[in-house]
Amino acid sequence: MHRSWWMENGPGCVVTSVSPAPDWAPEDHRYISISGCLLEYQYVEVVQSSLQIILALAGFIYACYVVKLITEEEDSCEYNLLFYGKMNNNNMNVNW
Repeated sequence: MHRSWWMENGPGCVVTSVSPAPDWAPEDHRYISISGCLLEYQYVEVVQSSLQIILALAGFIYACYVVKLITEEEDSCEYNLLFYGKMNNNNMNVNW
């Protein structure tokens, strides 16, 4: 059986312990009855998964944007142009 956290903790769900547990139930598991849920847990899991996918996609797109900004800043650094320009003008000129 699929065991979901949302099955017991979904919106509006009321969990009731059933005593005594049937003989076929494993000893390390509790036997419960769930009622009053506003949505079935499968729908809540689908919404949660969809939200996680959307947030991951948004984070990936934002990360690509930040990398693009960082690489553009490296290409337009004025310090490198001034430093190498002075070196080439002062003592690195080679006439062929």
